[in-house]
Amino acid sequence: MFCKKNEIFFTSRTKKIKYSTMGNTLTPTLMHACKSDNSKLALKMLTTKQCNLTQVDEHGMTVLMYACDNKMNKVTLKMLTTGQCNLVQANRHGMTALMFACESGMNKVALKMLTTGQCNLTQVNKHGMSAFMY
Repeated sequence: MFCKKNEIFFTSRTKKIKYSTMGNTLTPTLMHACKSDNSKLALKMLTTKQCNLTQVDEHGMTVLMYACDNKMNKVTLKMLTTGQCNLVQANRHGMTALMFACESGMNKVALKMLTTGQCNLTQVNKHGMSAFMY
């Protein structure tokens, strides 16, 4: 496989994943790793370079939301220790990372989010449910 300048490939067991080194950001591929529940790759990327953890995709989802939705405990805790996560961001259905953590049963992660003091505790999703209702 040929690589263009400024492209690097990480290999996982099943596939090669490409990311661009332009601008020192790995966010698009970090988001892909979290969407596809690839904890090993996500952790490697978080320790390799500085990542933009506040990026939002076309669904209003952040990297942290995908990690919580896929129950990636180590990845979410590592993200939270950076202090760069936007915990008030809601997706197009009104769901926040705290709601995803509570819905997924990630109590340790949810507690860590709550102790930051940055969560919007009154946020409700499109069904009228808050994080505490999960």
